[in-house]
Amino acid sequence: FICNNNINMDISARSLLISGKSRLNNFNISLGLVNGTMKTNNFTLNGYSGVYNFDLYAAFKQEYPFIKITGSLESFDLVAVSADSGLPYSFSGILSCNYKFETNAYRIGQVIENGNASITLSVTSGSLNNNKLMKNIHDNLSVNSYSCNTFDNILFDSASLDFVQSGSEFYIKKFSVSGPGVDLSGYGK
Repeated sequence: FICNNNINMDISARSLLISGKSRLNNFNISLGLVNGTMKTNNFTLNGYSGVYNFDLYAAFKQEYPFIKITGSLESFDLVAVSADSGLPYSFSGILSCNYKFETNAYRIGQVIENGNASITLSVTSGSLNNNKLMKNIHDNLSVNSYSCNTFDNILFDSASLDFVQSGSEFYIKKFSVSGPGVDLSGYGK
C-alpha cells in the first residue's frame, strides 16, 4: 500500500499550548509520499522569537525501511515563555536545540534497536528561580549534614546537554552549566 500510492498530507493548527497562556502559533506541516518515499514539503511554526526547522525523510521501498527525522530550534526566548506560563517558578535565557533520529526497521521492535538519535540543548544567559529541584538539593544536603545557604536562583552564562542514543544504549555525552557561582559538568550512561 505505502509504496504503490502517492499521498499529500497537510496538518495545521492556529496554536499549540505549552503551559498556562504560553503558546506556539501557526503550525503547518506538509508531507508528501511519492513512490514509497515520504518527505517534508513545508514546515512552519512561530513563537517566542524562535527559528524552527523540521524535516522528515523516509524510504519505504526497500527491505528495511529507512526513516530520518532532523530539526532545530534557534533563539527561543525563555523569559517570555516563563512569563506567559504562569508557573510557580521562573526561568530565563535563549534556548537552542538540534535533534536527529534515524533508523532502519522492518518491525516496530527494530525502531529503537536499529536507531541512532542525538539531541543537543543549549541555553545562554540563563537563570532558574524558585525551582523545586533546587529546594530538594538544598534539603538533601542539609539532611546529610552539609551546611549551605539556600539557593533560590541560579544564574549561568551557558548550559548545555548532549544526549545520544545508539541502539539500546542511552547516554549523556556532555552536560555542563557554568556561570557566576556555578560550575557543573558530567557525562555517562
